[in-house]
Amino acid sequence: LDCAVNRFRIAQVLRNIFENAVQVSPRDGQITVQIGPDAIDGAEAIRVAIRDEGPGFNDEQKQRIFEPFFTTKTKGTGLGMAICQRIVLAHGGQISVGNNGPGAEIVIRLPRGNL
Repeated sequence: LDCAVNRFRIAQVLRNIFENAVQVSPRDGQITVQIGPDAIDGAEAIRVAIRDEGPGFNDEQKQRIFEPFFTTKTKGTGLGMAICQRIVLAHGGQISVGNNGPGAEIVIRLPRGNL
C-alpha cells in the first residue's frame, strides 16, 4: 500500500502519537500498529491504527483530544494532537479515536494517490 504524503509532516504526526503512547503505556507494554486498505468518501485510502496499553480515553478526552490546548499531561501544551489533526486534514485525510478496548487507539486515514 502506498500514498503520496509529505514525509516530514506525517513523520511528525506518527512521532507525536508514538511519544504519547510510550508515555502512557506500562514499562513492558506494547504499542501495536495495524496498516491496511480503507476508504475516505468512497476513494481508496490507507488506514493506520496505533494502539497503546495505557489507561485509554474517557468520554471527555475522546471529545476534546484534537482541541488546541486540551491536555491530560501535567507538562503538556495541548497542541500535539491538534497539530496532528491539521497535518492529516491538509493531506485530505482523517484522524480519530479508534475503538474502545485495552488502551487508547488513534486511527489515521490517508488518501491514496497524489497530493
